[in-house]
Amino acid sequence: EIIMLDEPAAGVDAHGRDELYDLLHELSADEYLSAIMVTHSARAINRTAEKIALIDGTVVAFGEPDELFESDHLMGLLGGHGPDGKADDT
Repeated sequence: EIIMLDEPAAGVDAHGRDELYDLLHELSADEYLSAIMVTHSARAINRTAEKIALIDGTVVAFGEPDELFESDHLMGLLGGHGPDGKADDT
């Protein structure tokens, strides 16, 4: 099964976001659910994604989160914020 989500944590408090991301992770692991999620949140990507398609008008990168968080282009699109939600000081 596939679920499509567009900014699912918008307007949700930190506790609610954590519960949502935990639920998505559990469902994808236990129920063989695939989720397609639109988000600008590095934290959401890091907590839920197995693969990322980076789209900037067209697909400019595709891969695993660890690999793509090393990308200057991805960091630029995320405003320099890494998977922990903090600005990248490097």
